[in-house]
Amino acid sequence: MYGDLGTVRRRLDDLVAEGLLDFHGDVVSHSEGDRRLYLPAELDRKQLVESLHELDGRPVPSVLQEERLTHVVPSDFTHKDGGVFTYDKDSNIEVDVSKPDDQRSIRKYVEQQLHEEGLTADIGNFYYKLRDHAGLIE
Repeated sequence: MYGDLGTVRRRLDDLVAEGLLDFHGDVVSHSEGDRRLYLPAELDRKQLVESLHELDGRPVPSVLQEERLTHVVPSDFTHKDGGVFTYDKDSNIEVDVSKPDDQRSIRKYVEQQLHEEGLTADIGNFYYKLRDHAGLIE
């Protein structure tokens, strides 16, 4: 996984900087040379998983995000144009329920847009109802 001790130490130091590990000093009496002592930081499992995902640049699983997101329903949005809907409580928030240009599913595309705005929904029902309202159901 890691080719040299320096790389391992840098990765461990990154984890310390992110608050995932606590550095407790060097152990100099070890027969093979100096060793560093790290202990897990006192985080609950949810915080740990969120931090590791964010550190690696991966999206935090939606199951973990839902507690910190505002739940919305289709009636919270007004149809603007095409597949675009505007959030009634903040007109700067728009959700596009059209088919994405890339290979993502519509479900994932809509879910990502909601999460980026701090929102969550019963995604299957949510995007279906908005697509139906916009006349996008085939």
